[in-house]
Amino acid sequence: MQRWVSEPMRVPEHEYLRADLEFEGVEHRGDSYVIRVYLNNPRAGAGTGEDPATGYAGHVTVFAHGECWGDEGHCDVVEPVSPFDRTRPHPLTPINLSLTITEALRRIEAGPLTVTALAFPAGPDPGSDERRRMMSFAELTLLTYS
Repeated sequence: MQRWVSEPMRVPEHEYLRADLEFEGVEHRGDSYVIRVYLNNPRAGAGTGEDPATGYAGHVTVFAHGECWGDEGHCDVVEPVSPFDRTRPHPLTPINLSLTITEALRRIEAGPLTVTALAFPAGPDPGSDERRRMMSFAELTLLTYS
């Protein structure tokens, strides 16, 4: 399991119809994994259940590509040559994933919000190396819609 805890964020004070967490720039090389998300529970761990009382907000699954079996450079992500380049993006270009957390966010009282993301291998765990890094993303954004 891999853990990531956000810096405190402001809980929206306005009325909203829907709230999403947007994981931006998610890497999907290597093994597939599941990200379980908890709100205001920075101590969440492998044994923390999926009960709303624990701050559980939901999960997203990252279907990754496994190991790279191509020649050297085959799995290097190449940026477009220009804004007009119509070449399809490289299959390993980082992706964005959204998780709707409306009900879980509504349970949060006013005050700071922390997001804890726990990554678990989607298949059989190939080892118990705690340093193993599955989850990698560029930014986490809280979006609310009126």
